[in-house]
Amino acid sequence: MSDFAGIDGVSITGSSKFFEPGTFIVRIDGEKVISSQSEVGKRYAISECCIAAFTPGVSISKDANGVEIKTPVSPNAFAVGDVVGWRVDMSKKSALANCKGHGLAVMRAVYRENGKNPDDVTEDMITQPVMDALYAPHGSPAIGLFVKAEAFQVWTRAGKPFTVVKWSDIDAPPANAGDLPPIGGATLSAPVVPAAPSALDVAMSAPPVVLPPATPPPVALPPAAPTKSKREVLIDRIVAVRPDLGSFDWSPYDDARLEATVASLAG
Repeated sequence: MSDFAGIDGVSITGSSKFFEPGTFIVRIDGEKVISSQSEVGKRYAISECCIAAFTPGVSISKDANGVEIKTPVSPNAFAVGDVVGWRVDMSKKSALANCKGHGLAVMRAVYRENGKNPDDVTEDMITQPVMDALYAPHGSPAIGLFVKAEAFQVWTRAGKPFTVVKWSDIDAPPANAGDLPPIGGATLSAPVVPAAPSALDVAMSAPPVVLPPATPPPVALPPAAPTKSKREVLIDRIVAVRPDLGSFDWSPYDDARLEATVASLAG
């Protein structure tokens, strides 16, 4: 059963224990769902992000008399290039709503990157198949996208501060995007090199067949099969590794995003 079963009918909230209060511009470097090593049956949705920009916020606490204290977060708490994680306990009631907020920001970023109106992406479009694809175990289409994460703290019923994260898309990648550490050891602009030649690669690299001279009556050859576009080849490579993505709607993704997905699967 999918960890995101039932996400279609929930509304959005967001939370995390890894971000500190502030505003972050981040690149998504990984999306995955893992099992807890200490609690049997507990699952976590994890988003690994590389920080491109950080503006500190304010943390909250209470003194011995219960009076709230607001403390500015140090501007040195995070540096450009640092990796920050966002974790959602999938056993919590708020888990699907938190994940939906993240998924909405990511899909709007996809639309914006491909010249489409991000406002066309609505909550009801963030369904279980979409989230399963974003958190695919062998490579997510979200990898390499830039989004905003706004973290702030609220008080729980137990009187403890709790960090909430709200996700949104941004108008364009930050100016320092090219200066960030590579994703998984390879930049997005690096050539796509599969771990091993696929059947499609072998077929495309095979030498042409030389036909013997025709003898009367001449043999009518069938028309040559149309050559696949670069885009079709990239999608074939993805589906060869992830057959479950065969029906995924790749129309919002340009060739660069498809190449990044192929690279993540090869890694």
